[in-house]
Amino acid sequence: MEVYAWTTILSPLLAAAIILIFGKKWLGKASPYLALLGSLISFISISILYSYLWREGARELSYLWFSWGEIKFSFGFTIDGLSILTALTVAFLVFFIEMYSIGYMEEDPGFSRFFGILSFFAFSMLGLVFSHNYLQMYMFWELVGFCSYLLIGFWFEKESAVRAMKKAFFVTRLGDIGFLFGIFLLWSIAGTLQFTPLFSYSFSKGALALASLLIFAGAVGKSAQFPLHIWLPDAMEGPTPVSALLHSATMVAAGVYLVGRSYPLFSQSETALQVVAIIGAISCFLGASLAIAERNIKRILAYSTISQLGYMMIGLGVGTLVGGIFHFFTHAFFKALLFLCAGSIIHAFHTQDIREMGGALDSMPLTGITCLVGSLALAGLFPTAGFFSKDEIIAKAFESGNIVIGVVAMGVVFMTAFYIFRLFFSVFVGAKEKEVHEPSVFMQFPQLMLALMALLAGLAGTSLTGHLIEKLLGPEPKESIVWVPWLATGLIFLGIALAWAFTLGKWEEKLEESGGWLLLKRGFFIEDLYRSIFLSPAPVFKIVFRGIERGVIDGLVNFVALLCVGIGRFFSFWQSGRAKTYISLSLLGLLIMVIIVIWRF
Repeated sequence: MEVYAWTTILSPLLAAAIILIFGKKWLGKASPYLALLGSLISFISISILYSYLWREGARELSYLWFSWGEIKFSFGFTIDGLSILTALTVAFLVFFIEMYSIGYMEEDPGFSRFFGILSFFAFSMLGLVFSHNYLQMYMFWELVGFCSYLLIGFWFEKESAVRAMKKAFFVTRLGDIGFLFGIFLLWSIAGTLQFTPLFSYSFSKGALALASLLIFAGAVGKSAQFPLHIWLPDAMEGPTPVSALLHSATMVAAGVYLVGRSYPLFSQSETALQVVAIIGAISCFLGASLAIAERNIKRILAYSTISQLGYMMIGLGVGTLVGGIFHFFTHAFFKALLFLCAGSIIHAFHTQDIREMGGALDSMPLTGITCLVGSLALAGLFPTAGFFSKDEIIAKAFESGNIVIGVVAMGVVFMTAFYIFRLFFSVFVGAKEKEVHEPSVFMQFPQLMLALMALLAGLAGTSLTGHLIEKLLGPEPKESIVWVPWLATGLIFLGIALAWAFTLGKWEEKLEESGGWLLLKRGFFIEDLYRSIFLSPAPVFKIVFRGIERGVIDGLVNFVALLCVGIGRFFSFWQSGRAKTYISLSLLGLLIMVIIVIWRF
């Protein structure tokens, strides 16, 4: 088991090192195949660990990392249902997204560098997933953020890409600070950061709630939840395969995984769970609302990710770990699929504006069909994967007594069907705008595989697979509310019908000048509010900081420098190089010593 655990994280790291060092000069177009090999080895290793899990049960592997006096920190692996399920999802998607990228990035001058960073990204995320203590997790947590920074700004020649990667870096750092303080708090109280002893420690209610909420702050930043959601739409400046990876199973999914891994803490604090559910509900509604008025195909999907991650947080907040992680599992496949379809569409139309697209179904039937599967799964229509996971969360919200949150989640079902089919109809139906064609086989095959998973992944939560998700995560009471799927299905069909009328009837043009539409297009003016608070006073802060810099910092540095110069000049005065001066000083010293001896005796 140890060999396979190490192989899982080291194979993509080794691939990344070789590609980044030798790729451009020696490997060239062979770089992606080395990246694919690293991902494939990881997937096989995780599959073997999965078989060990069934035979031997959950295990922890621990090795001494470093010590500080009597304090020892370990590096290790947590091999349980949650880590195996997440790691399998990550490795599977990384492999097919790398395959897709061979066709998508073939003409890019940074071809080798791209695959090297992708491999390092896979290593960082897998290291985070298998971490067995918070310190180790935080290290990989920051590596994931670093990789996303490099990939969002991959085309650093573009000013917009540079701004986007800076924005992602600084906004997510706000959440990471909270996560770090949460780690400090847990350490100061329990004296350990290893999951098993920490989760069995008896905390006071106040400390438990505070630590949980500080940890959740990190999840809010990484998973782009309200109010730190503003970085994610701008992150679309990176290549589309990056978006597929970020939004499905790596960076933004890391926040959901963090809450899932910390669930033994959260589940003991009603306050923490309620905050998670409320933030999830706000994010769920906010993301869906903003997607409705967006025209950029990738930004529509970005807002959709905010909304879907909100569903996962709702599930975790209302008390269903299985529901939240199940939706994380199914969403990973259909959201990656939709981004890969978006990449093929952009590749064909050479634009990201859905108003400049149309009539592509005849020319791009495979992309159209796979995009339809992804759209139905996102909307949650039976029998796609989204139907099984999303309805479970909504039913749990009503059953747990969170009626308002349940109503919000149900309303977002309608909104989701509307915005995703507005996208689908705009691209594939209507008048043909341009002559387009299907992408290469490297791009088509991953779309087919992910479309298959978008159809079948939901079966992991049903009796057809023996309720596999519950076997991995632990049993939970079944929801007894049977009307949720029926109502949700009706809302989905209503959303699709309205999207058809809205898109083909050109309703958007009539609504563009309305106040409500402007409100959605400007994101409820949330980012404008942030700018007015944090950026408008910038000149004043600049003057203050310049005064501090020159008066305090520079003054202190200059004082130390002058002091050193003065001391040096004082002693250099006595080092003249003249024998007469040295003899005189020696005699003076001898005289002083004689006087001291006579005075004492």
